[in-house]
Amino acid sequence: MNDTNDKIVTLAKWLSRFSLLLMIFSILGYAYVWTNTKLAYRMVSQNSFPDLPEALNFQQNAMLFAVGAIPTLLFAAVLFQAKLFFDSYRSGLVFPSEGAVKLKSIGKFCLALAIINPIIRTIALLIMTWLNPSGQKILVISLSSTDGFLLVLSGLLFMIGYILSEASRIAEDNEHII
Repeated sequence: MNDTNDKIVTLAKWLSRFSLLLMIFSILGYAYVWTNTKLAYRMVSQNSFPDLPEALNFQQNAMLFAVGAIPTLLFAAVLFQAKLFFDSYRSGLVFPSEGAVKLKSIGKFCLALAIINPIIRTIALLIMTWLNPSGQKILVISLSSTDGFLLVLSGLLFMIGYILSEASRIAEDNEHII
């Protein structure tokens, strides 16, 4: 192996470990937030809508936990795919074919997050206000810059994944020729 491959292997090893740690901490952090109902309520109601109730009942908390778990699990899936992507470079290959597949998977999960996040926010507000009297329920469909960023990022990852798979194919062809 040359110096560039050594750097790739070392960086891949550290990034793989970091991705795994971040995945674990994101899941544990989510569980911590939702076991502390006051903290969870503060985080969910950060948009400070005037008609939000002062406290949520057990059913509302349980539904919010379940609904909020969806993007958290998608984020964990992105991080797990990132770990697998970095692991594919630990062999020292510059263009591993598994890397392209994992990069495309990351793009798919980012696209799913971009689509599901506005839906989850809408459902969360409906759950929080479902016991409010008529006329005080809130239905808000919002798009954030994060949603737009995730859409662009998913397209970028798809494109780089396809380029990487082509580069991997060319590298394999060249390996057989020489």
